[in-house]
This record gives sequence, C-alpha cells and structure tokens, in this order.
Amino acid sequence: MKNNTKAKIKKVAEELIIKKGYRDTTVQDIATSAKVAVGTIYRYYKSKDDILMDIGRLDLKDVSYSQDIRRKEIIEAALNVFGTKGYSRTNIEDITNEIGMSKGAIYQYFKNKEELFISTIRETSQMQLLFKLTKLEQETASIEEFLVEIGMVFLSVFEDPRKIKLMRIIIGETPNFPEIGELFYHEVVEKASEQIGKMLKPHVSSEIDPVLSIRLFIGSIWSFVIFQEMVPMKDRKYENEAIIQHAIRVFQHGIIPTA
Repeated sequence: MKNNTKAKIKKVAEELIIKKGYRDTTVQDIATSAKVAVGTIYRYYKSKDDILMDIGRLDLKDVSYSQDIRRKEIIEAALNVFGTKGYSRTNIEDITNEIGMSKGAIYQYFKNKEELFISTIRETSQMQLLFKLTKLEQETASIEEFLVEIGMVFLSVFEDPRKIKLMRIIIGETPNFPEIGELFYHEVVEKASEQIGKMLKPHVSSEIDPVLSIRLFIGSIWSFVIFQEMVPMKDRKYENEAIIQHAIRVFQHGIIPTA
C-alpha cells in the first residue's frame, strides 16, 4: 500500500511539473492531484527537490514556465527585440522601450542580458512540449507515431516568424559569439536529444546509439526546414507532414533497397 501511494505521488508530481513548471508546482498541488494529505507526502519526501530526485528528472528543474504575466511579457518583448536586432546589438534599454517597463523591473526577473537571452531561447524553443513527450512512449502504438510527434514539436518552432528570426541570430552570430551556439546546443539540442534518446532506446537494437540517432533524425528535419525558410523556395515548398513522413521512412529503412 505504501509503495502504491509513493508511486502515485511520483507520477502525479512529474505530470504537474511537466505541465506547470517546477517553480509553479507546489507540494499542495501535488497532494491535491494525488488525493492525499500534504503530510502524507512529507512521510516519503523531505522537500519538492527530494521528489524530483526520486523521479530522476532533475532536468525539469532547469525549465520553469512561470505563470507570472509580467515575466512572460518580458520574454515576448525580448523575443521581438533579439529577433530584430540580434544579440550583440541589443541592450536592456531596447527591451524596456519595447515593453514600456523600467530596467529595475526587468532585473527583478533576470540578472543581465545573457540570462534573459538564455531564458528566451529555452522558453520559446518548445522544450516544454518536448518534456511532455516523456509520456508518449507508453501512449503511442508505434515508433512511427512517436517520431511523428517529435518531428511536429520541433517543426512548430518555425510557425512563429519571430522564432525563425531567433534561429537566424543563433546561426549568424555564433561565429563571432561562440557562447551563443554553445548555449543553444546545451540548453536545447543536448537536453532534448538525451531525453528523447532515452525514450527511443527500447525501440532500437543495442548496436545503435539512440542519442546520436535522434540527433540525426531531428537534424535532417531542421536543416531542411531552416534552408527552406531562410532561402524561400516557392516552387519547392513542402508541408510539414510530408517532410516528417519522408524523414521517418529514411530514418527507419534508408533509401537504398537491400538485396
């Protein structure tokens, strides 16, 4: 009975943290959703951190999607300004002018421009949706559906023109500011690849590196769409569904028939 209660608390906590973000999920929220008393949770765990460690998803602590309206407004303004002016030519004053807020108000949420840029990349790169996919393995009937969902999440980044601008900045400014490329790699590419690679592992043979495989799959989709969006090809425009379906076929079966 005790093991069942603890397992239920873990399951509910993970679902809530993925949905609301670590910072915005309280022990009371977990207790309410799990239909147990707060005191029951503290019988098993000393703190919310303790629950996260038991879940084995410390990465979720790094991704906080605050429900604070003002913070979201700052992120939206930063996305517009960074997307228009680039990282190096943007300063905090530009963002205060965009949002009509004082510098002091912004510094209540972000220590400096770098931290704001990091948060803008992290919170607009669909990482929340990717972490929601941790439940997909149990819910989908096939590896094809699993890969379709992953592909659609990544391609949804390109549905917002501002995010396309942000991708241009990351690509364009990395040669002069390597820390931007490193930031994007560690905060988005590496974390997403490792998490999705764990989900893919049960579906591939032991000879295959699941993390490398998923990076090749995602890379093939992104590189194609980035080129298509940045160098528009009006006569060769492909829909997202077609891009993903063909990428999955190549990923699973290759393009050269075996004898």
